[in-house]
Order: sequence, then structure tokens, then C-alpha cells
Amino acid sequence: MGRVFPERQIYHRADGQVRYFTLSTRSQVLAATASAVAIGWFSYASASVFLRGHLLSAQSAEAQQVRARYERWLAEARAREASALALLQTRTSDFEQASQEFERRHRTLQDLLEHATGGRSIGRDTRIASAEDEVEAVMMTASLEDPTPRRSRLAIEAPERLAANDYVDNERLNALMLNQDEMLDSAEERSQDRIENLRAVLRLTGLSVESILEEGDRGSGGPLISLDNRDAFGRGLDFEDPFSRRVARVAARVAEAERLERAIDSAPLGAPVGAPYRETSQYGRRVDPVTGGPAFHAGLDMAAYRLAPITSAAPGRVTFVGWRGGYGRVVEIDHGHGFRTRYGHLQRAYVERGDEVSFGDRIGAMGSTGRSTGNHVHYEVWFKGRHYDPQEFLRAGQYVQQG
Repeated sequence: MGRVFPERQIYHRADGQVRYFTLSTRSQVLAATASAVAIGWFSYASASVFLRGHLLSAQSAEAQQVRARYERWLAEARAREASALALLQTRTSDFEQASQEFERRHRTLQDLLEHATGGRSIGRDTRIASAEDEVEAVMMTASLEDPTPRRSRLAIEAPERLAANDYVDNERLNALMLNQDEMLDSAEERSQDRIENLRAVLRLTGLSVESILEEGDRGSGGPLISLDNRDAFGRGLDFEDPFSRRVARVAARVAEAERLERAIDSAPLGAPVGAPYRETSQYGRRVDPVTGGPAFHAGLDMAAYRLAPITSAAPGRVTFVGWRGGYGRVVEIDHGHGFRTRYGHLQRAYVERGDEVSFGDRIGAMGSTGRSTGNHVHYEVWFKGRHYDPQEFLRAGQYVQQG
């Protein structure tokens, strides 16, 4: 190896300087070996391509034939699929229309049933006695002055709905739509029952339901029950259709129930003391405990232990916190719908003006500040600038379970 690849020195002269590089025997052997391997691989690859070129051409021609055959099969399959789809669409157009009608009704029923029952339960004592032993369902009367019971629409409108559903040829869809009508009957009766129960609770406060609702009309809101649910064919609710008319009627009742629900939420129906208490002085005329003479008492005195929790009787916004004459330390809350409450003689206040409070939130601690003879809270209920007997609101609150 030393004779074939002796050590060599390469001289390089540039800019008057001479440099040289030494090529060792090892480096020359490695370079020669790499060159031989490269030349051998190139020769082998060239020979393989040259010798197998005709085989590649034959395989390419066969692949083209297979591809053409599969494309022909695919075209035939697509043609059969298009023919089958056209036939299926022709034969099932009536069924699709009935299915779309069913889905439209189902979406509407979902919205109605979701809002047909409120988030709180109303005590049974708020229901006015009716003929419960009758076969047909009898709903609660609208007011104490109107004792005439109203019959369920299930018995009244069943023949009309059966006639309106005769256009459905499929018996199963017909049965499903009849079942939906029964669900709509249930939603309508539950909504009406909910309305009457809520009205009964509000009447127990001694106030006019209409006057309370008028105060709430300054806002808007409530559930969205669309009366224009369009199906795949672009059709909306046709109010010539009995089902559509009934949906509009039930939606109106649900909206009314939501208005009453908001009024119930604003009414101060909860107890202002979050601990066992006793009533020490009623609303109205009384003998003043300080002067001993007759006087008018504008609230309800409720006594318990010192620092007993004083809680908000309804959701609202704190409008006043501080000292006010004989009331001592006072907290006042605006609940909306014209309702305000006042809590006097507090030892401590845990809220500030502008705070938003929920039903049952702790707003202060019982004390004996101001013109007071002992630990108690002086509780007042105001509506549209006038004070009312808190006992009426506490009595109405016994029939409502806040949910």
C-alpha cells in the first residue's frame, strides 16, 4: 500500500507565500475505495435499468388496463346509485314531508315543555277548591270573583285534532303526532295551572296583580319560543293549521307565566330573619312602647338574639345603608316591580349601597340601634311609594318554595 499510495505533499503558492498539504497513505486508500464503490454502484444501477426496462413497460401497460377497468366499474356503480337515489326520492316524498312536520312540532314542543313549568313549586293551598271528583280535568278558577271552572282542552279539541291529522298516511307518524298533541295539551294545562297558582300567591299579598305587572312592563325578556321554525322545505308555521294556532296560544300563556314568575321573584316573600324569631309588634295601630300612647306602626317587629342574621326577603339592589332617625342603622333594598324593603335597628350592615343581593343573602345583624327597647328588626314592605302589612307577604311566601 505504501508503494502504490506513497505519502504525497501538494505545494500551493499564492501572494508570495508557499503552503503545502500532506496526503497520507490512509487518506488515499479511503478515497480510492469510495471512488471504486461509487463507480461499481453506478454501473450496477445502469445495467439493471437497461435490462429491466422492458419489464417496467409491460407492468405499466397492465396497470393502465386495470385502472381503466376499475374506472368503468366505478362509473357503472355511480350510475346505479343515481338511479336508486332518484327512485327513492320519488317514492318517499310524502314520508319526508310528514317527517319534517313531525320534527317541526317536536322542536316547538321542546320549547314549550321547557318553560311550561316554573323553577319553583307552589303550595297546594294556593289552589282554590274545585270539583276534583269529576271525570274531566277542571282547572283552577281565574279569580275569587269568577268561580266558574274551565274544562280541559283535551276533551274539547280532540275531535278537531284527529280530523286535522288525517292527511298523514303513515300510521306510526300519525300516532306520534297524536302523542305530540297530548303533550301540547299537558303543556297548556300546566301553563294555565301555573298562571293561576302564581296569581293566587300574588293576590295573597293584598295587592292587585295587574298593578304589579304594570310595574314590570318597563323591562322585557323571557323565553324564546319561535313561531317561525322553518323546515327543510322553507315552510313556517301556518296559523290556519290548528296545531299552529294552539302553539301560539300556549306560547302566549307561557309568556304570561314568565311575567308572573318575574313578579314573584321581585315580591319580598321571604322572612327577613335567618334564625328562629318571634313577632313582638304587628303592623298598624298600637301602643307605642316608648311613649305609651297610641301610634301607627308602619312595619313588623321581629325579635331574636343579638347579631341574629338579617337576610334579604327577595333579590334586589341595595339603595341605602346608614343611620336614619329613629330607625337606627338601616338597610333598604329595591327589588323591582315597585317593591322596596327596609330593615331597621341593625347592629351591623354587611352590604353597601349599589350591591346586588339574592334571596336569603345576609345583609346585616340584629341589634337595638335607634329608637328601640331591645334586640329586634323593624321590617317594612313598600310598593309604589306606600307601605303595606309585611304579614301578608310572609303569608304568601309560605306557599312558594324558592327554586
